[in-house]
Amino acid sequence: MVQKGPRKPGRPPAYERDDVVEKAQRLFWKDGAAGVSLDALSEATGLHKPSLYAAFGGKAGLYVAALDAYIERGAPDVQGAFARAPLRSALEAFYEADLDVFCGPEGRSGCFLVGTAIQAAADVPEVRSRVEAVFAGLRRLLRARLERAADEGDLAAAADVDALTEILFGTHIALSVEARSGARRAELREHYRRVLDFLGSLAPPLQPEAAKPDVAPGR
Repeated sequence: MVQKGPRKPGRPPAYERDDVVEKAQRLFWKDGAAGVSLDALSEATGLHKPSLYAAFGGKAGLYVAALDAYIERGAPDVQGAFARAPLRSALEAFYEADLDVFCGPEGRSGCFLVGTAIQAAADVPEVRSRVEAVFAGLRRLLRARLERAADEGDLAAAADVDALTEILFGTHIALSVEARSGARRAELREHYRRVLDFLGSLAPPLQPEAAKPDVAPGR
């Protein structure tokens, strides 16, 4: 039997890391990045402050770990939604994936990134870089899906794709904010459907069937 050496003081074992990050994320999600103290994190995770510093470098490092976990595993499945067709189905799937996350259990409403990282980004460069990367990535995906719709005849070729990208992106942000303020899923669904109805008005008109040549009677 291999004898394990003594565990270094102040550092939690690796198998506890995900559990610690999940508990911290729950607290950050509920109270915001600025509203959570190191004492509260210590109590929520069951780790003494020296252990938190040793494992994560303090509150900011633990918050970044919680944000990374959300980006990697908890955020809405955008690419899966955008694989659908036509465009309206893709966008409905996108916004319903939003609501799956934003209308979570008590203490987890809204988007973790929008609800907590925007505030933290002003003071923590690591957070700011992640927010910028996520927002830029979502804009790219939205724009690419709109361009695909225009290529497939599902959106007017003359439509302003840049402006529509910002409208769809802004709707995503608004749904998160409204969910965090207590709006119900049915209300949020009604809000995004109004946006999709507007987008549907920009679809190219159906082309009339080609007129059939007249056929003289008896021929």
